[in-house]
Amino acid sequence: MVLHDLRCGGAEHVCVTLAREMDSAGLRVEFVLRRAIGELLTELPPTIQVHDLNAARVRDALFPLVRYLKDRRPRAVLAALWPLTSLAVWARRLAGVHCRVVTSDHCILSQTKPGQSPVMRRAIAAAMRLSYPAADAVVAVSRGVAEEVARLSGLRRGRVSVIFNPITPLAPARPCDDDLMNRWVTGEGPRLIAVANLKVMKDQGTLLRAFSVVRKSLDARLLILGEGPERPRLEALAEDLGVAGSVTFGGHQPTPHGYISAADVFVMSSRSEGFGNVIVEALACGVPVVSTDCPTGPGEILEQGRFGRLTPVGDPDALATAIIEVLASPPDPRGLRQRAEVFSVDRAVSAYRKALAV
Repeated sequence: MVLHDLRCGGAEHVCVTLAREMDSAGLRVEFVLRRAIGELLTELPPTIQVHDLNAARVRDALFPLVRYLKDRRPRAVLAALWPLTSLAVWARRLAGVHCRVVTSDHCILSQTKPGQSPVMRRAIAAAMRLSYPAADAVVAVSRGVAEEVARLSGLRRGRVSVIFNPITPLAPARPCDDDLMNRWVTGEGPRLIAVANLKVMKDQGTLLRAFSVVRKSLDARLLILGEGPERPRLEALAEDLGVAGSVTFGGHQPTPHGYISAADVFVMSSRSEGFGNVIVEALACGVPVVSTDCPTGPGEILEQGRFGRLTPVGDPDALATAIIEVLASPPDPRGLRQRAEVFSVDRAVSAYRKALAV
């Protein structure tokens, strides 16, 4: 499995889940990382080897990956996230080895980097057109991602398989931090939770503005789990909105479902999501979901509103209204848990093993 690193992110969580399941089934699994860093390294069993390409930039990873392929000669390679996907196809060609290469895209490239220049967009499309047709299988984590991959790579849509991300069964959660939990659950009002990296694309600014509207009618508390470069700006925004005393920034939590289970509503405010693993985790906990209807995962997971509320991107008033309405009339948690079962690990592992032919 080829990745940039194993810092906490959706694609990284998915690959760790797949690796652990395949390892337990008796397959020998190795990670090849551009840089061997990240919190998820500790989640790997000792039977899974990690190879560090020690490449500061993506282009620096090409020849170390070629050397890895020549040396280890794997039966199959699963490369996640462009441009590593294209790089893996080219590395196999240069290495001259016989192995399957499967590309896996987890996000809408045109949305991931806002303000992308036309030259960069053309370069991405050119790279995908020069590499993806040579891949043995091309995978996307949602139908929306699949459509963009087909458009950029020039492949027929039928050549791009959709494999929804696997969500592991909810094992007993690690003990919640008592201090963090106490800060969040103070009072009798409803508890809201959001779990996401603190970066621009997750748009927690809209979440905080929506929360300030909710606070006008409800004594609610908001817990935001995750870390990232936007944290100082978001903390300052909470102060400016007058809600800092009701918002807790909890940082990264390896197994957040203990906190999610204690929430009355899970909220996602993203501008773009390739899939949205944590939405499924909330459903598995039986917790109602309110999410922006961003491209492309949330709408597919929630079946366009059947299993959760969807609101326009960047609209804090609509997000606040949906939160208040869900709190007033929550859905039956049994239906939410049944929906989460669609995204089982067994289904995903079976589909990836078929693509990888292992």
